[in-house]
Amino acid sequence: MTLAVALMLLMVALELAFWNTQIFDIEAGHDRADLQRAALDASNYLMRVELISKPNVFEPSKVIDFVSGNYNTTMRDIGVSGFEFYFKLEDTNGSIVRLNGTDIEFGGNYSAAENLAVARRIGVMGINGTSTEVIGYIYLWT
Repeated sequence: MTLAVALMLLMVALELAFWNTQIFDIEAGHDRADLQRAALDASNYLMRVELISKPNVFEPSKVIDFVSGNYNTTMRDIGVSGFEFYFKLEDTNGSIVRLNGTDIEFGGNYSAAENLAVARRIGVMGINGTSTEVIGYIYLWT
């Protein structure tokens, strides 16, 4: 009888542990989806409003203004409050774009982030009188 009670208690404990694990996995999935959605929303906002003059054409003066801004204000303006962010523009060789002596990157350091989402947008920008394909990345993490 004592063995049966002990086995029953063990089964209940294992069920509770399994249930808690499942709940944490579901919550983590929702957090990840929110993070990915926020990254896409922020990149869409940047491509529609903040950084372009025509569809998929980055405006150099707008880009320089953006990377020269205040981190907290920019975070609020692009709708990513509650997340940390980093933005960069690269050319097709993977080098950070430079405009007027300014590296086009802005934000925090994501190297130690455990929960990270990245959105990428491709466009063109006039650099030194040449229309150059560039890739804009926005990284978000918690």
